[in-house]
Amino acid sequence: MFAGMAVRLAIDLGIDREVEEEGISAEDRRLNRLVFWSVVLLDFALAFGTGRQPTLRVAEITQTLPTDDDLPVAPGTPRHPFPYACRMMLSYGRLIELLNSRRVDVDGSIEREAQKCKIKAIKAYASLPSDMRWDVQKSVEVS
Repeated sequence: MFAGMAVRLAIDLGIDREVEEEGISAEDRRLNRLVFWSVVLLDFALAFGTGRQPTLRVAEITQTLPTDDDLPVAPGTPRHPFPYACRMMLSYGRLIELLNSRRVDVDGSIEREAQKCKIKAIKAYASLPSDMRWDVQKSVEVS
């Protein structure tokens, strides 16, 4: 319920799109972008986990993806994973929509599109910097 309210509020506030208006500072645009993508992650994760359709549709998202510049870190510390998590969740978005669709796939079109989305998500993951990919070996070494 609260996730749906967050999505509606984000849209009502207009933070779902990048705006280059005079009255909005670069810092406010950065914060709007970060808040909006937080809402996207929540919406898509809940949709994926519950089997429901996401409230936000990938085709309707026009807000710019966050970048490393949006989340600066102190020198010598690892970069923030948030921009990469957003990029990956966006690559899963259409697949979530298809998998949670109530439509019957009589002609195989949903299956074909799902396969294309799967390939796109795999390519998006492969394009991540190595420090943003989950590595079981490294996780075991750290523990």
